[in-house]
Amino acid sequence: MIAAWCGVAVGCERESTPTGGEGGAAPETGEVEAGASDGAVTFNRDVAPIIYQHCTTCHREGQSAPFTFLSYRDVYKRRNQIRQVIRSGFMPPWQPEAGDLAFVGDRRMTAAEIETVHGWVQAGGPEGSAADRRAAPTFESAWALGEPDLVVRFPRTFMLQADGTDVFRFFRVDLPIKQRRYVAAFDFRPDNPAVVHHVVMQPSGSDRVQLLGPVQPSGATERMPITAVDTADGFMTGWVPGRKPLPPVKGLSWPVDPGSSLEVQLHMLPSGKVEPVQMSIALYFADEPPTMFPMKLRLGSQEQDIPAGATDEKIEDWFQLPVDVELLAIMPHAHYLGKEIRADAKLPDNRRIELLHIVHWDFNWQEEYRFVEPIALPAGTTLHVSITYDNSEDNTRNPNQPPQRVLFGPNSSDEMGDVWFQVVPRNAQDAAVLKGQYAAKDLAAWVRGWQKRVQVAPDDYETRNRLAIHYATRGKLHLAIEQWREVVRALPGSIGPRVKLARALAQVDEHAEALVHYEHLVAQRPGHAGWHFEMGLAQMGLGEAEQAAEQFGAALAIDEGMTDARLYLASMLTAQDRHGEATVHLERVISERPNAATAYDMLANIFLLDNRPETYDPKRAVALAVKACELTGLRDFLKLRTLAAACMAAGDAATAERMLGGAQESARERWDEDLADRIVDLIERAVPKRDGEALLN
Repeated sequence: MIAAWCGVAVGCERESTPTGGEGGAAPETGEVEAGASDGAVTFNRDVAPIIYQHCTTCHREGQSAPFTFLSYRDVYKRRNQIRQVIRSGFMPPWQPEAGDLAFVGDRRMTAAEIETVHGWVQAGGPEGSAADRRAAPTFESAWALGEPDLVVRFPRTFMLQADGTDVFRFFRVDLPIKQRRYVAAFDFRPDNPAVVHHVVMQPSGSDRVQLLGPVQPSGATERMPITAVDTADGFMTGWVPGRKPLPPVKGLSWPVDPGSSLEVQLHMLPSGKVEPVQMSIALYFADEPPTMFPMKLRLGSQEQDIPAGATDEKIEDWFQLPVDVELLAIMPHAHYLGKEIRADAKLPDNRRIELLHIVHWDFNWQEEYRFVEPIALPAGTTLHVSITYDNSEDNTRNPNQPPQRVLFGPNSSDEMGDVWFQVVPRNAQDAAVLKGQYAAKDLAAWVRGWQKRVQVAPDDYETRNRLAIHYATRGKLHLAIEQWREVVRALPGSIGPRVKLARALAQVDEHAEALVHYEHLVAQRPGHAGWHFEMGLAQMGLGEAEQAAEQFGAALAIDEGMTDARLYLASMLTAQDRHGEATVHLERVISERPNAATAYDMLANIFLLDNRPETYDPKRAVALAVKACELTGLRDFLKLRTLAAACMAAGDAATAERMLGGAQESARERWDEDLADRIVDLIERAVPKRDGEALLN
């Protein structure tokens, strides 16, 4: 805000002394200025009410504006500056054009008010009669919404480096509350706003702390957690330059509980010197739980590719509402190339409602615009957004001179374009429908953006990683592998992408390549039990039983409670005819996890296949196999086959007939004819006494 006044608007013009002209001694307070007749425009009678209503809220001590407007002298010495910025529309800051819909907190001056100020300046800025003097407004608090219920700050001041590009840091701020509270409003106050690009805030319960990873001495980490609670998902809880807090609305709030925290991400811009960064966050609580449960819908694009010199590059986006909603608020966002932003709604009867129109976008004055009255939008309404960019030399805010090609991205040198809609569905069922349809549309938009970004900026490895995760979660492993290979090739020290690549390779049976990556990971962190385990799986896939057993054993040496590693170790030991060692591990698994059906089955096989007198025990094998089949609901054919073999070896036709017959009946009831037919074959072979070992083989 300071930069806007001093740099863009007027260039910090020299202060003049109040004399009725431009210099000389100031008149005594309370006297009528020379030439100011009863009908003339004066400060006390005509201008003070306008200034106090539209300007003083920000232009006072403790606010972001660089000087105060609390007295005649304050205003007089900047009268020409004031006239210039209000006639140009630069002040008071308010971006939307006038339309049919009213927003809360509209700061625009009327044409009559603007002309009153202009006339006053033209007349020399007379103070007027003392009898007309208006008292300057008083404020209960330095905070715009009054004294907060709670103010919290970062645990430590963060020292921002002097040089470099955009810096993102994540801060956890604990909430000292002893009972559930409901946040109805909030406000931010950076101690050093000049270096803060934006703030993103999310509430987080005490059970989410482990998601943050190691905290740096400053109390900051690099990234926001991947998983976040959704208690405030329907609210616009961030801060950007120019954003003013909105007052509470009855029934509209989000909960925070004892032990919870605010997870705050700061996007900061180095200024050329080391800067301290600290922030206060004010919370205002509601007395009652919420009765409205909003959702946020974002329309925009992540495919921006704006050529140098382009003056009217446009993106557009649409979404048709599948249910009735009420629209509460709207919030646009773009960076420095943003020029014009439009948002409208086309109703099912083809009527069009202009929701927002900003002709001259200014990054320094971004706000959430709440409608005075919620807008009812029926199902079938199409929300439409268009954003135009100016990447020419004529754009005075263009950070690149001469202009350069600009792509979508989070950095200040990149570009973005979104409009957020805060809507309230009628009920939970409608909310579920809306959430499902919107999530699919939003994800598709992000994927297109990631694909575009990778195409035009192949060295953006963070985007490659996101795209790979998307492919992997949808089963497109070969596409995911292609992206992760590029990330690991360029960033060999990146742990996360390498782990994901190794796992994806193992899933598509590329065990040799997966093993190379696991060897690298284990060398980096030899104490990571999970990686030893996964390396063992890769070696098992290559048929290297001895080496696999060694890795499973290494995993257990680090974490002896890793039951899966113990099971696989037993399997590899069995493959090497080391039945005694395998038995010890399987019996421990059963003691620690009594429902581990695989352990019972593996142990039953050992008692059938080991011909040594001290181990061979068909009757015990039957008991173990029965347990394994019961735990799997008589649905696992391999375990049913073990049971049949054990019964044949023990001469226990009755158990075979009872268990296998029950399994067959259950399969028929589930219409699983394939399993039922396979069980028939087991019954035919197992009920007469046969050679159990032959059946297993």
